[in-house]
Amino acid sequence: MSDVITLDSNVFRNQRFFDWLTSPESNHSKHVFPLITFIEVLVWYEMRGLTRIDLDDDLTKIRTEIVEFSVEYVDQLMSNIRSNPSFLFRHHARDFLIGTIVQQKASLLVTNNKRHFAWLPPQKVLSPEEYLSMCLSL
Repeated sequence: MSDVITLDSNVFRNQRFFDWLTSPESNHSKHVFPLITFIEVLVWYEMRGLTRIDLDDDLTKIRTEIVEFSVEYVDQLMSNIRSNPSFLFRHHARDFLIGTIVQQKASLLVTNNKRHFAWLPPQKVLSPEEYLSMCLSL
């Protein structure tokens, strides 16, 4: 199992998964949050009357590093886009950005949109439930 877990924004809607992330059992992994997902979750928090401070507090609880997309990742991003023409960039731009960060960080991705990341190796993309099941069986 990877020591680095990249979180997609949609996993924040899964209370059981979020509760597990804040538990001592999840201490073994480092959580990565791409900047694009940070922005998406911040919008979601604000729509619910929460603030950036609330999000920052939650990310601190789950020991999460916010990762910006680096210019150093562009060659890998372009290779991913060219290698997967069935995933139109205009519809999957965020997915390519997140997936490229997953590759660069050698991490697993936890998402509810596994089909958006079908271009990544399947063992690198797990739903929150699959990831929990894997961790709880160790």
